[in-house]
Amino acid sequence: MKNYSIWKEALKNEYQSLNEDSKADIVIIGGGITGISLFYHLRNTSLKVILAERSQIGSGVTCKSTAKATFLQGNIYGTLCQKHSFAVARKYLESQQTAIQLMTECIHKNQISCDYQKTASYIYSKNYEDILKEKRVLESLHVPVWEEKKEEYYTLKVEETFVFHPVKFLQALAKMGIKKNHIIYEESTLTKIKKEEGYYNCYINNHIVKAKKVVLATHYPYFLWPLLFPLQCYLEKSYLINFSSTNEETQGISLDDPIFSYRFYKNSKIYLTGSHDLGFKLNDAEHFQKLEQQANGKKNYIWSNKDIMTNDSLPFVGALNNSSIYIATGFNTWGMTNGFLAGQILSDAILNQSNPYASLFLPNRINKMKAIELPRILLNTGKSFIGSILNPQKKWYPKSLHLEKRNGKSIFVYVDKNGIQHKVWNRCPHLGCGLIFNEIEETFDCPCHGSRFDLDGKAIEGPSNFSIAYHEEE
Repeated sequence: MKNYSIWKEALKNEYQSLNEDSKADIVIIGGGITGISLFYHLRNTSLKVILAERSQIGSGVTCKSTAKATFLQGNIYGTLCQKHSFAVARKYLESQQTAIQLMTECIHKNQISCDYQKTASYIYSKNYEDILKEKRVLESLHVPVWEEKKEEYYTLKVEETFVFHPVKFLQALAKMGIKKNHIIYEESTLTKIKKEEGYYNCYINNHIVKAKKVVLATHYPYFLWPLLFPLQCYLEKSYLINFSSTNEETQGISLDDPIFSYRFYKNSKIYLTGSHDLGFKLNDAEHFQKLEQQANGKKNYIWSNKDIMTNDSLPFVGALNNSSIYIATGFNTWGMTNGFLAGQILSDAILNQSNPYASLFLPNRINKMKAIELPRILLNTGKSFIGSILNPQKKWYPKSLHLEKRNGKSIFVYVDKNGIQHKVWNRCPHLGCGLIFNEIEETFDCPCHGSRFDLDGKAIEGPSNFSIAYHEEE
């Protein structure tokens, strides 16, 4: 069994890394579904557009997704009615249906080969009242729904939803967006943005790219203190497995705790469960072991993913504080529809065109945070920070890993299955949180804000963009 996502097999190195200073109208940071969607939507403009991806196109959170295009997203519509209003729930439904329509048209028009398949979508619960509540909201929104009973679960079903291969989709969009003044760079990491003389200086691979506008199309952008972003959301971690199974033209998600989510792909099933706040339940090996026990076929791939969950259940898409820096994040586990739609919203904003959903996702909206949510977020982050420092040597760590002191600081020393020794600092460069070793995926992970590093210390997921590699001369 492979310890990475099933979609990773399709990744390619197709673009060179940035190796010189440059100038652009738009710089897009991040080659996931949002960044590549925006790059595609800007393809017919005269603007010079540069997209910089720290690794390979599609290799981030998009690659770890279940890759569903569905508007049936758990009990989201009942939640939005409760937190906001029926009008907000209706607008959000329209946005998701529009995203699916745009994606479908794009794939068919351009004949993109990405295993795009129509399926029925289900939500599940053992509590009939939970299903009934969401059914009533959906019917009020004029969504055709069907009620069914599957073993011990009550279910709702809708049609006109899809599944696909996310990496193949992004690779095709990227190629269609390429032209003389539309450039993609891979293995190109942003470390700083500084505004000077009307331009944003983007420091990428020790070079400066001057840009009129910058789009942070990254999972957890770290340039967001004015927005108090860490207090507007929390991170949720989930565990996924792919195992051999008879194909079904369905996808689904449960409303109960623990949540499970599934879809099928080429005689195999992708199953997700074990979701929890990132700062709690840090023993990844234990979660993966429980996940494996639920697979009833040959186990092929196993991996984890993180989602940014916003307090008011709506994404952040648009300009920051009326500036020329744009973000798209906080997709609440529904990154495929919201990410693709965000590309269109950002394109319209950059081109000064109206978009019917821009106001729904404004980053600077007033977030009506419940009194209980802020203390919970602060508690989670504080617990993660303090716990990782006071108790860096977890009892579940393998014997092949230990901590050493160097110049008063601790480093991890890990010997892999090939006998190769790896040494890294035990601190996340983002805000100094102690790291957790993920034995199954062989990564060093930050339990505070989700940064991830490979065995040699390279930052492979943000918000940190800096290496933790330890060198003897240090």
